[in-house]
Amino acid sequence: MKQLIMITLISVAAAALAFGNDGKTDPGIVSDEAAARQLLSDVASALTKSDADALEKLYADDFTLINPMGILMTKSQSLGGIRSKAVKFETFVHDDLKIRIYQNSAVATALVRVTGTNNGKDMATISRNTMVLVKINGKWRLAATQATATAAD
Repeated sequence: MKQLIMITLISVAAAALAFGNDGKTDPGIVSDEAAARQLLSDVASALTKSDADALEKLYADDFTLINPMGILMTKSQSLGGIRSKAVKFETFVHDDLKIRIYQNSAVATALVRVTGTNNGKDMATISRNTMVLVKINGKWRLAATQATATAAD
């Protein structure tokens, strides 16, 4: 019995070593997480600059947004609001940002604080956002965002 337990423990240890489970974080995951964080920072920056051309490159072709009011918008609709100046962001901040990498996709969650104007009216929103990022041809792109309005945390 002791011999069977010892063989089992050695087998588990050997498997862990063979598959690189040494308790250290995979450098590829760290690099991808940094790239995903940079993408979200670039999106926030482009939004505050009303830079629809930059957003065009940062969003996946089939990007969708569900805004805090529950309205589903396509990439074209979202960029249209920026280009027409109907929506202007003064601030766009990701707080409590957490990113989980899954090979060529990632899920990010954040508390998002926004100020600006929507059709000429002041807006100030706080929402919990879930963002889906995908790696396309080696570059991270924002594929979807779902924003849920919330009270200040």
